[in-house]
Amino acid sequence: MSETHSHRSSGSPGVPRYHTQGVDRRTVLKRRTVAERRQAKVRGRQAPVEQKRIFHDNQYIFRQGESGDRAFIVESGIVEIVRRTAGGEAVLGTVGKGGMFGEMALIDNSPRMASARSVGPVKVVVVSRRKIARKLDRMDPFSRGLLGILSDHVRRLAANVEVNPS
Repeated sequence: MSETHSHRSSGSPGVPRYHTQGVDRRTVLKRRTVAERRQAKVRGRQAPVEQKRIFHDNQYIFRQGESGDRAFIVESGIVEIVRRTAGGEAVLGTVGKGGMFGEMALIDNSPRMASARSVGPVKVVVVSRRKIARKLDRMDPFSRGLLGILSDHVRRLAANVEVNPS
C-alpha cells in the first residue's frame, strides 16, 4: 500500500490510506528531512553562533555614552550598572546569572545611559543588535510601544540619579 501525506481517501474503517501522485510516505519523509536539513544550514549561516566573553574583576564591558550594538546575558558572575554624575559614580544596580543588560541602547537606539563593569570574574553571552531587532519585529505593536515607553521612563529616572555623599 502506498502512503503519503496529502488527503485521506475513504477505505476500510480504521485503516488510514493516503494518496498523492503515487509517492510513498517514506519518500515524502525523506524529502522533508532533506529540506529541513537544508533550511537548518541556511538558518545556521544567518544566525551566528552565540559568542561568549569573559571579563576580569573591575573590567568595563561598555561605558556610558557609547553607542550600543550588542546586549549581554550574564552566564556567571555579577555586573554593576554604574552612572557618572556630577557628584561622582552611582551604582544603579547589579545584574547576576541569567540577567540581561545593555539592551536599552538597542531598543531605543540611544547612547548607553550607564556603564557596565564586572565585579569579580564574569562570563557573558553576547546578543547582537540583529537578534534583538528580529525579536522586536515579531512583537505586536502595542507591546513594542509599551517597551519604548518603559525604556524612556528608565532613562529619565536614571538621568535624575545623583550621588549621595555618605
